[in-house]
Amino acid sequence: MIIKINKEPIFKLKQPLEIKKSLEEERKIKEVWDEFIKDNNSCFDGDIYVVTKVEKDNDKYILELGKTKFKDLIYAKVNKDYEIHSLFSGIILKTKDNYFLLIKNKQNIINTIGGMASNEDFINKTFSPKKCLFRELQEELYLSLDNKDDILNYELSYIRLSNDKKNYPYGIIYTGILNYTKEELLNHFNNNKNIIDDEIKELLFYTNDTYKELYNIPTKKDYLTEVIEDIKNN
Repeated sequence: MIIKINKEPIFKLKQPLEIKKSLEEERKIKEVWDEFIKDNNSCFDGDIYVVTKVEKDNDKYILELGKTKFKDLIYAKVNKDYEIHSLFSGIILKTKDNYFLLIKNKQNIINTIGGMASNEDFINKTFSPKKCLFRELQEELYLSLDNKDDILNYELSYIRLSNDKKNYPYGIIYTGILNYTKEELLNHFNNNKNIIDDEIKELLFYTNDTYKELYNIPTKKDYLTEVIEDIKNN
């Protein structure tokens, strides 16, 4: 579920911050992680932040955050009844020649530029979705969110929530305009591959018409077409 917003949500930390799990849950999570890591030995079981409660005060959302481990997300992919809502920041960018930019990662999943909230995305103990996005853009595309040579403008546009899915990622989604054409961005990406994160397998570009191809691709994140439709119609 995508909700249009124009104010940054309020983020508050759960007390205690760490997500508590039963001994049986810990055992099952470790079992799944030990199996997963056999084929994914480059993955790190680091801290992640998850949304534990969502409230609304007039036109502003309030998100309570807790901290847990990456292996919990891996477990949630196996056990769909395990409730965990990871938090991410993402951005859908348009090139100067009007292409929507998406990415395909190493798992062949089509998504926005962005990533999960982590320890370094906090300012004075408050989560900053902009700081998270700034970091991800640097890592994934070697672009600076606040450099007009890279991005002409951007704005906070959407929040992604769910009322019923137990392991549904929640996200803060921005939109923006690149100071690159499609070809210029491809050149920039290829010229900087040695210093950027290798998580991105391919840059994908869609127009107002061709984005409809996404409906037929099962390995896309479900909110992409909804956001692009809204951008296109407004």
